[in-house]
Amino acid sequence: MHIGFVESPDPIMKERNYVMKKLLAVLLVCVMALSMSGIVLAETSAEGLVPGTIVAEDAASPTGYTVTFTFESAEAASVQLDVGANYYARPNYSVERRSDQPKLGTLPETVVSPYDWTPDLIGEGYEGCIIDLEKVDGTDLWTVSLPLAHGLIQYNYIVDGEPTDDPTNPPMVNPNENGGRDGDSTLYVPLNAEKQPNATDFSYLDAENVTESGKLEYVTYTDVNGNVANLGVYTPYGFDAQREEPYKVVYVSHGGGANEVNWFGCGRMNIEYDHMIQNGQIEPCVVVTMNNAAFDWDYAVIVDNLKNCIFPFMQENYNVSSEPANRAFCGLSMGGMTTSNVLHACPNDFDYFGIFSGGDSTLDFTTVEFEGEQPTIMVGAGCYDFGYMGGAAGTSADTFSNVSLAIKFGAAGIKYDWRVVDGGHDWYTWPELMHIFATEYLWK
Repeated sequence: MHIGFVESPDPIMKERNYVMKKLLAVLLVCVMALSMSGIVLAETSAEGLVPGTIVAEDAASPTGYTVTFTFESAEAASVQLDVGANYYARPNYSVERRSDQPKLGTLPETVVSPYDWTPDLIGEGYEGCIIDLEKVDGTDLWTVSLPLAHGLIQYNYIVDGEPTDDPTNPPMVNPNENGGRDGDSTLYVPLNAEKQPNATDFSYLDAENVTESGKLEYVTYTDVNGNVANLGVYTPYGFDAQREEPYKVVYVSHGGGANEVNWFGCGRMNIEYDHMIQNGQIEPCVVVTMNNAAFDWDYAVIVDNLKNCIFPFMQENYNVSSEPANRAFCGLSMGGMTTSNVLHACPNDFDYFGIFSGGDSTLDFTTVEFEGEQPTIMVGAGCYDFGYMGGAAGTSADTFSNVSLAIKFGAAGIKYDWRVVDGGHDWYTWPELMHIFATEYLWK
C-alpha cells in the first residue's frame, strides 16, 4: 500500500476532537459482528478497549458508521494506521467534461480525509491514508476512531516506522508449500443508504447475509517448470464432484505484487460468488486463482502453464468443463495484462474474457482468428484508475492502459464492452467489476 495522504487543514486537532467525541459513543453502541474468517472484534469491558476492530453504527457519524482500531504494544513509541480510505470528488462521466473537472484515470489533486467525508465523495484505496493512533493512558493500547464509508477497507499498522500486521485480523495466508500471503488486513463496513445515497452497494461482500456458503481451499499442483505451485479453488454450495454435467469455471489472475490469495483475501471473492449464486444471479460455478508472479510475468510461460498444467489438474480433480462456452478468464492490473495475452494466444479456449484495470497494448490483435463467434469481452476500470487511462494513453509509450488496449481492439475489429465504476486502482473497483462481469456477461 503506497503512502500519499495529504492532510486537511489542522488535521491533528481535527483528529483528536473526533476521537474524543466518538470513542465513548463507539464503546456504548452495538458492535456489528463481521463474519469474515480471521477477524477478531474488540469487545468493551469494565477496563475499556481491547485489541481489535469495532465496526459500529453511529448516528453521529457522517457515513452512519464509525470504525475503531485498537492496537496493543508496550514498547512502541508511535503507532499509525495505513488505511485505504482516501476520498475524492466524484467525476463527471459525461463525454463533455469541463477543464476544471477531474480527469478520468488520474487522481484529483485534492484528497479528503475520512474526517471530512461527505456524500458526494468516492473512495480510493491504492494510496494509503496515514493516521496517528493515540495511546490510552495507563495501558499498552493505541487507538483511533474513523468515520469510514461503505465497502471493503484494507489496512495495516505502522509501528515505529515498520509495517505491521493486525494480529487480531491478519492478512489471509495460504499455508501450503510455496503458498501466497495477502499484503493487508481487510474489514467490511456496511451501507447506510440514507447517509450514503450515492454509494456503490457492496452488500454482496457481506458474509453476514450468506446462508449457503461455498468452500474455499488452497491446493498444490506441479507447474510447467516442475515446481510445487498453488491454486485457490472456490466450489459452490452443494458442489457435486460426481455430477454428470461438469461445472462452468472462471479462471482469475491477480495483479503485480500479489498471488493466488489476493482475490479471496482483500477481495472476498468467495463471499461475492456466494451472494451471486444464492441470489440466482449466476448459476453455481467453480472459481480458480493462480500465482502468475511465480513465472516473472512471462506470458508465454503463463499460457503454457494454464493450458498444460492448470486445465488438466482442474478437470481431473474438480469436475469442471473443458468446453470454451463454459470457461471464462479475467484478471486485474497485471492480471488484465495476462488476460489480454490469454485472449491473444488462446482466443478459442474461452467464451468470456474480463480485462480489468490494465491490458497489453503491445499485442497485434489483427492476427487473432476466432473459430465461429467472437468471445464476449468486457474491459473495465475505476474512474480514477491509472489502468484506465494514463497521460500517454493512445501512444506507443503506453503499453498498459485499457484505453490503449481498446484502440488495438478497434483496429482489429474486435468487439468489447466498456465499463467504468467509482474507484481507483483498488478494491473499490475490482469487486464491482467482477460483479458486473459475472452477473451481466457470464453464461449469457
